Amino acid sequence: MAKVYAQVSAVVFLIVGVVGFLTPSLGPLKFSALHNIVHLVIGAWGVHAGFMGGQPKQFAQVIGVVYTLVGLLGLVAPSMLGGIGGVYVLIHLVFGVWGLYAGFFVKEGS
Repeated sequence: MAKVYAQVSAVVFLIVGVVGFLTPSLGPLKFSALHNIVHLVIGAWGVHAGFMGGQPKQFAQVIGVVYTLVGLLGLVAPSMLGGIGGVYVLIHLVFGVWGLYAGFFVKEGS
């Protein structure tokens, strides 16, 4: 499960990072250069973890913790993170909780 999480995350984050440089917004989503770079770095780490044998469980754990915290902060104190809310909170919580599950609760080889 952690390997699949890393692979899916890699593809999604790389696409979002590239699209963010091509267009400053996509529907309700707004992209900044820093945000795009963060997505590309996470995507590259996901490629390493998911496709090149580089510790997918650790990737899922770290991204799961960070994205869950960002999502929760977006719920309780959105101004701390530049005013994120709505769809941003949902996206961060989905990737965060899925990462926590894949990284901490699914046994290796499952």
